[in-house]
Amino acid sequence: MKHVRQLAAIALTALLLPIGQAATALTITNRDADSMNLTVVEQSGQQGVELSIDTQQTLDGFCPRGCVITLGNGASDTFEGTEVVSIQNGQFIVDE
Repeated sequence: MKHVRQLAAIALTALLLPIGQAATALTITNRDADSMNLTVVEQSGQQGVELSIDTQQTLDGFCPRGCVITLGNGASDTFEGTEVVSIQNGQFIVDE
């Protein structure tokens, strides 16, 4: 019975871990009139990931350990991974 409880606790932790990470991960909203291409390089040194964000679209739950994001126009910034960020006039604006 003890092993069943331990397995249940492990399973519950595995399910809740992504929820906890999303709460501390970056959120970014495109407030520009045009879609934007982003290149995201996480601080862990992984290869960059190309993303596209439509007008008024919000992406969240990424960069939990920090990252560098570069917009298609060359604007770039470093984030800790806890910020709420907007793209306005082709630039990053930290909302929170």
